[in-house]
Amino acid sequence: MLADGAERVDLVDRFYSKRVLKQQERIIAALIAETPALANFASLPREEDIHRVWRHYGQRALAELPFLDNRGYDFIVSRAFMEHVTNPVLSLRRMYDALNPDGTTIHKVALPDHGIFTGYGFPVLKFMDIPTALYSLMTGGSPYPNRVPLSRYRDALPGRRIIVADLVGLGAIEKPKRYEVIDPKCRSFC
Repeated sequence: MLADGAERVDLVDRFYSKRVLKQQERIIAALIAETPALANFASLPREEDIHRVWRHYGQRALAELPFLDNRGYDFIVSRAFMEHVTNPVLSLRRMYDALNPDGTTIHKVALPDHGIFTGYGFPVLKFMDIPTALYSLMTGGSPYPNRVPLSRYRDALPGRRIIVADLVGLGAIEKPKRYEVIDPKCRSFC
Protein backbone atom coordinates (compact mmCIF):
# COMPACT_ATOMS: atom_id res chain seq x y z
CA MET A 1 0.00 0.00 0.00
CA LEU A 2 2.84 2.36 0.82
CA ALA A 3 4.62 1.51 -2.43
CA ASP A 4 1.39 2.33 -4.28
CA GLY A 5 1.15 5.79 -2.74
CA ALA A 6 -0.70 5.38 0.55
CA GLU A 7 0.04 8.26 2.94
CA ARG A 8 -0.69 6.14 5.98
CA VAL A 9 -1.42 2.52 6.82
CA ASP A 10 -3.18 1.52 10.03
CA LEU A 11 -2.78 -2.07 11.22
CA VAL A 12 -5.42 -3.19 13.70
CA ASP A 13 -5.20 -6.52 15.51
CA ARG A 14 -6.69 -7.36 18.87
CA PHE A 15 -4.00 -9.95 19.57
CA TYR A 16 -0.30 -9.19 19.24
CA SER A 17 1.58 -12.29 18.19
CA LYS A 18 5.17 -12.74 19.26
CA ARG A 19 7.63 -11.86 16.49
CA VAL A 20 10.87 -13.67 15.67
CA LEU A 21 13.45 -11.07 14.67
CA LYS A 22 15.32 -13.25 12.15
CA GLN A 23 12.04 -14.21 10.48
CA GLN A 24 11.01 -10.55 10.30
CA GLU A 25 14.32 -9.68 8.66
CA ARG A 26 13.73 -12.33 5.98
CA ILE A 27 10.14 -11.21 5.38
CA ILE A 28 11.02 -7.52 5.08
CA ALA A 29 14.03 -8.29 2.85
CA ALA A 30 11.80 -10.41 0.58
CA LEU A 31 9.18 -7.66 0.42
CA ILE A 32 11.80 -5.06 -0.48
CA ALA A 33 13.30 -7.39 -3.10
CA GLU A 34 9.87 -7.87 -4.68
CA THR A 35 8.83 -4.22 -4.38
CA PRO A 36 11.97 -2.04 -4.34
CA ALA A 37 9.93 1.11 -3.62
CA LEU A 38 9.38 -0.27 -0.11
CA ALA A 39 13.03 0.48 0.66
CA ASN A 40 11.86 4.10 1.05
CA PHE A 41 9.66 3.08 3.99
CA ALA A 42 11.15 -0.03 5.53
CA SER A 43 14.48 -0.62 7.12
CA LEU A 44 15.64 -3.86 8.62
CA PRO A 45 15.21 -5.58 10.94
CA ARG A 46 11.82 -4.89 12.57
CA GLU A 47 8.31 -4.27 11.27
CA GLU A 48 8.08 -1.42 13.80
CA ASP A 49 10.71 0.35 11.69
CA ILE A 50 8.40 0.63 8.69
CA HIS A 51 7.58 4.33 8.39
CA ARG A 52 4.02 5.69 8.09
CA VAL A 53 2.50 2.52 9.53
CA TRP A 54 0.48 2.89 12.74
CA ARG A 55 -0.28 -0.17 14.83
CA HIS A 56 -3.26 -0.70 17.12
CA TYR A 57 -3.20 -3.76 19.43
CA GLY A 58 -5.17 -4.94 22.43
CA GLN A 59 -7.89 -2.62 23.74
CA ARG A 60 -6.76 0.12 21.33
CA ALA A 61 -7.59 -2.28 18.51
CA LEU A 62 -11.26 -2.73 19.26
CA ALA A 63 -12.37 -2.33 15.67
CA GLU A 64 -14.58 0.66 16.21
CA LEU A 65 -12.02 2.76 18.11
CA PRO A 66 -9.30 3.50 15.52
CA PHE A 67 -11.99 4.59 13.08
CA LEU A 68 -13.46 7.19 15.44
CA ASP A 69 -10.25 9.23 15.44
CA ASN A 70 -9.07 8.54 11.90
CA ARG A 71 -11.16 9.53 8.91
CA GLY A 72 -10.66 9.83 5.19
CA TYR A 73 -9.67 6.27 4.33
CA ASP A 74 -9.63 5.35 0.67
CA PHE A 75 -9.35 1.65 1.37
CA ILE A 76 -10.07 -0.59 4.37
CA VAL A 77 -9.30 -4.30 4.32
CA SER A 78 -9.96 -6.83 7.05
CA ARG A 79 -8.88 -10.42 6.76
CA ALA A 80 -10.31 -12.95 9.23
CA PHE A 81 -10.64 -10.11 11.74
CA MET A 82 -14.36 -9.34 12.02
CA GLU A 83 -15.17 -12.63 13.73
CA HIS A 84 -12.88 -11.61 16.61
CA VAL A 85 -14.22 -8.16 17.43
CA THR A 86 -16.69 -7.65 20.25
CA ASN A 87 -19.31 -5.86 18.14
CA PRO A 88 -18.77 -6.56 14.42
CA VAL A 89 -21.87 -4.68 13.31
CA LEU A 90 -20.77 -1.49 15.08
CA SER A 91 -17.24 -2.04 13.77
CA LEU A 92 -18.47 -2.29 10.18
CA ARG A 93 -20.53 0.87 10.54
CA ARG A 94 -17.56 2.77 11.98
CA MET A 95 -15.34 1.55 9.14
CA TYR A 96 -17.84 2.68 6.53
CA ASP A 97 -18.21 6.03 8.29
CA ALA A 98 -14.41 6.47 8.17
CA LEU A 99 -14.27 5.93 4.39
CA ASN A 100 -14.01 8.72 1.87
CA PRO A 101 -17.17 8.97 -0.26
CA ASP A 102 -15.55 6.95 -3.05
CA GLY A 103 -13.65 4.62 -0.69
CA THR A 104 -13.67 0.85 -0.85
CA THR A 105 -13.73 -1.75 1.86
CA ILE A 106 -13.20 -5.49 1.60
CA HIS A 107 -13.73 -7.94 4.45
CA LYS A 108 -12.95 -11.62 4.67
CA VAL A 109 -15.08 -12.99 7.46
CA ALA A 110 -14.16 -16.54 8.45
CA LEU A 111 -16.33 -18.62 10.71
CA PRO A 112 -14.09 -21.35 12.12
CA ASP A 113 -14.40 -22.59 15.68
CA HIS A 114 -10.61 -22.66 16.12
CA GLY A 115 -10.79 -26.28 17.24
CA ILE A 116 -12.97 -25.82 20.32
CA PHE A 117 -15.44 -28.39 18.95
CA THR A 118 -14.04 -29.61 15.62
CA GLY A 119 -10.91 -30.68 17.48
CA TYR A 120 -13.12 -33.25 19.18
CA GLY A 121 -14.89 -34.47 16.06
CA PHE A 122 -17.98 -32.23 16.21
CA PRO A 123 -19.41 -30.58 13.07
CA VAL A 124 -17.85 -27.29 11.94
CA LEU A 125 -20.76 -25.10 13.08
CA LYS A 126 -21.44 -26.85 16.41
CA PHE A 127 -20.26 -23.75 18.27
CA MET A 128 -23.25 -21.89 16.80
CA ASP A 129 -25.61 -24.20 18.76
CA ILE A 130 -24.27 -23.31 22.21
CA PRO A 131 -26.55 -20.92 24.19
CA THR A 132 -25.19 -17.37 24.09
CA ALA A 133 -24.71 -17.03 27.86
CA LEU A 134 -22.73 -20.27 28.04
CA TYR A 135 -20.66 -19.44 24.95
CA SER A 136 -19.79 -16.04 26.44
CA LEU A 137 -18.54 -17.73 29.61
CA MET A 138 -16.51 -20.21 27.55
CA THR A 139 -14.86 -17.66 25.28
CA GLY A 140 -14.97 -14.21 26.92
CA GLY A 141 -11.84 -12.23 26.12
CA SER A 142 -10.40 -15.01 23.96
CA PRO A 143 -9.68 -15.07 20.22
CA TYR A 144 -12.60 -17.44 19.60
CA PRO A 145 -15.19 -16.30 17.04
CA ASN A 146 -18.15 -14.15 17.99
CA ARG A 147 -20.74 -16.21 16.06
CA VAL A 148 -22.29 -13.38 14.08
CA PRO A 149 -24.05 -14.89 11.04
CA LEU A 150 -23.83 -13.35 7.58
CA SER A 151 -27.43 -12.16 7.82
CA ARG A 152 -26.44 -9.65 10.54
CA TYR A 153 -23.66 -8.23 8.38
CA ARG A 154 -26.11 -7.93 5.46
CA ASP A 155 -28.73 -6.24 7.64
CA ALA A 156 -26.18 -3.78 9.03
CA LEU A 157 -25.10 -2.64 5.57
CA PRO A 158 -28.09 -2.73 3.25
CA GLY A 159 -27.27 -2.25 -0.41
CA ARG A 160 -23.66 -3.38 -0.02
CA ARG A 161 -22.41 -6.12 -2.30
CA ILE A 162 -21.45 -9.36 -0.55
CA ILE A 163 -19.26 -11.85 -2.40
CA VAL A 164 -19.03 -15.39 -1.06
CA ALA A 165 -15.85 -17.37 -1.68
CA ASP A 166 -16.36 -20.31 0.66
CA LEU A 167 -19.32 -21.95 2.38
CA VAL A 168 -19.40 -24.40 5.27
CA GLY A 169 -20.36 -27.79 3.90
CA LEU A 170 -19.39 -26.84 0.35
CA GLY A 171 -15.87 -25.53 0.77
CA ALA A 172 -14.27 -23.06 -1.62
CA ILE A 173 -16.45 -21.78 -4.43
CA GLU A 174 -14.50 -22.07 -7.69
CA LYS A 175 -15.51 -18.59 -8.80
CA PRO A 176 -16.67 -16.38 -5.88
CA LYS A 177 -20.27 -15.26 -6.35
CA ARG A 178 -22.60 -12.58 -5.10
CA TYR A 179 -24.61 -13.85 -2.17
CA GLU A 180 -27.91 -13.37 -4.00
CA VAL A 181 -27.04 -15.77 -6.85
CA ILE A 182 -25.96 -18.68 -4.64
CA ASP A 183 -28.50 -21.50 -4.44
CA PRO A 184 -30.75 -20.76 -1.41
CA LYS A 185 -30.20 -24.31 -0.09
CA CYS A 186 -26.47 -23.62 0.07
CA ARG A 187 -27.03 -20.22 1.72
CA SER A 188 -28.92 -21.81 4.60
CA PHE A 189 -25.64 -22.13 6.52
CA CYS A 190 -25.15 -18.35 6.43
